[in-house]
Amino acid sequence: MDLETCQDCKRKTEVVMDHQTGDIICSACGLILENHCIDDTAEWRTFTDDNNSNKDPNRVGATHNPFLDGSNLTTFILKSDKGGASDKLNGSKFTLKSNSDINLTTNFQTIATMAERLGLVHLIKHRACQIYKQVVETKCCRGRKVDSVLAACVHIACKEEKLSRTFKEIAEATNSVSPKEILKSKKMIDMNLGIKVVSDQPEAQQVRRLCSSLCMDKKAVKAVQEAHQKSQLMDIRRTPQTILAAIIYAVSQHTDDKKTIGEVARMTRVSEGTIKKCLKDLYDDISKLIPTWIVSNPHGISKN
Repeated sequence: MDLETCQDCKRKTEVVMDHQTGDIICSACGLILENHCIDDTAEWRTFTDDNNSNKDPNRVGATHNPFLDGSNLTTFILKSDKGGASDKLNGSKFTLKSNSDINLTTNFQTIATMAERLGLVHLIKHRACQIYKQVVETKCCRGRKVDSVLAACVHIACKEEKLSRTFKEIAEATNSVSPKEILKSKKMIDMNLGIKVVSDQPEAQQVRRLCSSLCMDKKAVKAVQEAHQKSQLMDIRRTPQTILAAIIYAVSQHTDDKKTIGEVARMTRVSEGTIKKCLKDLYDDISKLIPTWIVSNPHGISKN
């Protein structure tokens, strides 16, 4: 049940909806907060004659989509094999849906597929669709691959909601574009739509997510977070994702549950060779990065 403010109770209470009358009722005092509410979801009915058939009982269609020019309230006329009045419509259009709405619907479905693969919530998917709708209206990404633009919209939506997803992760969800193409499309969208996000990546959340994927305990996660914060103050000529992968591996070597480079590479999506090179670069500074309270030997790893 949802929570709404009741005028009589003077507080937020649980409310129930009477679908027969369309009333929203306070469960505490019984006051009708709203009446004659319209349910805009799809209508589902099962008729006696259709009980034994496999026909779709959806009689009305999908819910209202505010991003479509026609509000997706279109009419579809099916051809009949038995003849009749529908035969007179041969040669005419069997749908009133515009080409722009068809393209938008297809691309919105692509965004939904990417969001599902990345495990994103509905709010981020909705925001990504909203950004893409603005891109289409301003025509600011002409010449770019459609999939790279869609992926860039998903990345921007993740940033706005402070959810950690890297370009490489989103690129893997598309299976058709590279992280560089997504980055170029993102910069073009940011420049033309004036989108500004203060934090490029919620680093703390990303650290927790990767450590959780590797089943590291709280003590190890805290050590990785401290080491990662220190690394941001140092001049390390490696990408943030590579540095984080190297730190996770180095810290894990001082715990009871040691991780292999292969395990860290799979979770962080950084190659084993790149992690080894980064560890070699960090060897002289690793004692400054890893907290002393977690290890007796600050290096813990071989330079080779």
